[in-house]
Amino acid sequence: MRPLELRHRTWLALLVGLTGVVSGLVLPFAPVVTQTTSLVWPAPGQPTVSTTALVVPYRPQQLTVSLPCSALRGPGTVLDTGGLSVTGDNDGAKLVLDGRDVQLPVPDPTAADCRARIEAADAGTSVIQADGRVTYLAGQPAPRVFGMRTDLDPAAAAGLSVSAVITGPFATTPTTLKTVLVAVQVLSAVAALVLLGTIRLPRFRRPRWHRLWLIDLAVIATFCAWAVIGPLAVDDGWATMIARNVAATGDPGNYYRWWNAAEVPFAFSQHLLAPLTEISIAPLWMRVPSTVLAVATWFVLTRGVLGAALPALATTARMRLLAALCLLAAWLPFDLGTRPEAFVAVGLTTALAIAWRARGPAALGG
Repeated sequence: MRPLELRHRTWLALLVGLTGVVSGLVLPFAPVVTQTTSLVWPAPGQPTVSTTALVVPYRPQQLTVSLPCSALRGPGTVLDTGGLSVTGDNDGAKLVLDGRDVQLPVPDPTAADCRARIEAADAGTSVIQADGRVTYLAGQPAPRVFGMRTDLDPAAAAGLSVSAVITGPFATTPTTLKTVLVAVQVLSAVAALVLLGTIRLPRFRRPRWHRLWLIDLAVIATFCAWAVIGPLAVDDGWATMIARNVAATGDPGNYYRWWNAAEVPFAFSQHLLAPLTEISIAPLWMRVPSTVLAVATWFVLTRGVLGAALPALATTARMRLLAALCLLAAWLPFDLGTRPEAFVAVGLTTALAIAWRARGPAALGG
């Protein structure tokens, strides 16, 4: 390779690498569009009766409560959400908000449009009395909401209302900027792989290839046999059910806990397994991805990592046998099944192989 061509290729490789690193550092901080849900109680046209409302997260971003004075004068619980409680009697009413008490006096005689309001947000909560006075609770966020319970009958509770704005921190869609950054990262990775493929590494004397291929076949056969006879892991059913839920709803939530709250970004493997569940949920079928990834990890480890780290020993039968024993000892007990470890292993091994090869003199333009 001529010096000028080598210099240009070196600068191009540095530019591609720098672009990928910068876009990767900026990506987590790029804005996203959150999904906002509005909750209104009672529903329009429906009577004011108790109901459950499983809000996730438990504290909405904003909560507004309208309390008519006629309801506040009635004895018993006017409203209880689980984090907010308003009780009334003939002398007035009392608000209990996360352990903080606020008295709600009711003017007498009662005005035609007499009502108290509670406006809660992340920064604090305002309690607007029926007589216009305002009590501000600094730092008091919106109360937890598990439902709307009242002891009043629909006629006595007429005019009582609650509205909440719920924003899920994981229910997001990427903005244009975030999509562009992902595309830049993918293109940088492809360009880096193309440049690495043009590098001519020093050649070493090769052993007899049939010995190495026998080791490869033995490792692949072990992975395939273990997919058939290996025991089920405790999380196989858990991950399979979540993958089925993703296929049915498109939502990567925890089906078993936290009211199906989203587990992004830890549900990538369930997204990939979801199409398989539409065909079958047989354990052997669900183990196909982890078995394929095991074989891929083996070839990346022996050809990529060892080839770059120990070029003089990577193609010897002894080194290949040692690598096989180490990988099988780690993989067989932990990485078979539907958990994400198989995806993590192949990704980490690939990243290590690329990084190790890129640190060589040839990759740096030497």
